[in-house]
This record gives sequence, structure tokens and C-alpha cells, in this order.
Amino acid sequence: MTTTFCQTVDRHLTPVRRLVLVLVLLTLPLLQMVWRGEQILHYGTKVVLKTAPVDPRSLFQGDYVILNYEISRIDRDFIGERERAIEINTPVYVLLQKAADDESWKVSRASLTPPGYVGDKEILLKGHTQRPTPAGNGDLFVAYGIESFFITENTGHMVERNAARLRVEAYISSDGEARIGQLLLDGKPILAPGGLNE
Repeated sequence: MTTTFCQTVDRHLTPVRRLVLVLVLLTLPLLQMVWRGEQILHYGTKVVLKTAPVDPRSLFQGDYVILNYEISRIDRDFIGERERAIEINTPVYVLLQKAADDESWKVSRASLTPPGYVGDKEILLKGHTQRPTPAGNGDLFVAYGIESFFITENTGHMVERNAARLRVEAYISSDGEARIGQLLLDGKPILAPGGLNE
């Protein structure tokens, strides 16, 4: 009678070893997510993004802030798809370029398909539409995965009061995935992930 690999391994695993194996297998995806985020923060390109006005009543919820960006609302002229209805969660490929007037980055062009090239002074940021957009006029509302930021308890009011002067320092990987590094107020760091900077 032939034994399979699983049967052979099963005979040699004690209950404690089985438990350790299960725990390791359950932990691996979480470790991979943390590792990916750290890789983006360490090796990604740093950009500063302007936040857009947000209803102060909904800016602070619990222990995190909800962020909206100027680059989250994209005119259809950048896409060139006026006659097409665009569904929710449609991938959007946005190319950012540093603004001439300050340190922030702005949309230079966008597409619903991966761009053929990325210019020397551009960086690719991938997002998806937040809501359906009918054919014709109408801006696209795009989410990039950097719309919420966890902060120390009871610091939301300070962020809320200064929302118009707030900037976000984000890091973008070469494949267009972004992570928040810290929040900036008048160009100075005020919040790093998880709390106030001292």
C-alpha cells in the first residue's frame, strides 16, 4: 500500500507540532502584509499630497481620521472617456507630477488602462473608482487605499481644526501602491502612524 506525503507527515507530527504549524500558516499572510507596507515606506517614492476640504463632522471617527485628497476627484478630461459609463471599483491609473508652485503633487494624466509609459518626472499611483459615473459629464472619485489614518486617541480635534492646512506625506511603490508616512501641518510633521510626533 502506498502512503501519501500528507500521511507520512501526519504520522511524524505531534499535536504540539501540528498546532505550531497551523499558527505559522495563519501568521504568514499577516506578516506578508506588514512586510509589504514596510517595503513601500522604505523604498517607495515620497510624495506630498494636498488634502481636500472634508466635512469636519465626519473627519474624525473613533481613533482614525478620514482623508480626502485633491487628487481623489479627477476631471473626465484627464481620462478621455466622456461617452462611457464607469462602474464602481473600476481601476484607475493616475500619473502624478510635482506641482511647480509648492511641494505637493498633482494629477498630470489618468487612464482606465495601464499607461504605456511613465515620464521621468511622473509617478504612477493606482486607485479605483469610489462610485459609478454615468456617461457624459461628471468627475471620477478615486480611492487609493490611503484614505484613513489611525491616530492617538483624542488627537482628532487638532487634525479637524487644521484640515485646510493639512498635507499627507505618502510613499508610492514602483507598481503604484501607496502608504501614508505621516501627516504634515504647514510642512511640519504632526502625526506619524499611531500618534502625535513629539
